[in-house]
Amino acid sequence: MEPQSLTNFLSWKPPNLTPIIDKGILYEGSKAILYGRYKSLKSMIALDFSMKLMQGKPWIGFKTPEEGQTVLHLQLEIAHPLLHKRVVPMARETTPKKDVYFWTEHYMKLDDSVGFNQLHEQLEKIRPNVLVIDPVYKIIKGNPLDAHAVQLLFDNLDKLIAEYNLAILLISHTRKGAY
Repeated sequence: MEPQSLTNFLSWKPPNLTPIIDKGILYEGSKAILYGRYKSLKSMIALDFSMKLMQGKPWIGFKTPEEGQTVLHLQLEIAHPLLHKRVVPMARETTPKKDVYFWTEHYMKLDDSVGFNQLHEQLEKIRPNVLVIDPVYKIIKGNPLDAHAVQLLFDNLDKLIAEYNLAILLISHTRKGAY
């Protein structure tokens, strides 16, 4: 976007943004991080988030779009059979309005072109409204405590947000960045 004068900026009518989680927590075209201690059920909360979004139901007391959202849930830590075991009870008695796609990929790095392109291919096919990535430490090739390495990752995520206008929820652990 080109620089705008104050007059032009004030007369500009921005598009309405869809709140993915109400109260300004997460909008389309933005990202949020769910961060907490090891074994604090972040992955289960993220799965519940994906399931509620596709149904257009409130999530932990926050409204989500009633029409539902298509979600790509990328799990990098849990084996596919174990992910299945977690999702099956959550899927009982659901009435999906959109779909959620579960993908396990244990070696993807999004701060390099191979992993970025692999994710880009799936986003092109599925066209989700929301991307959930669990956990962050698995998608970074560099040291997660190095600002430059993290910046490369976030620059790539911002490229995906700009291209697909999706929201991204990142799941992060307190203990994983200590090495």
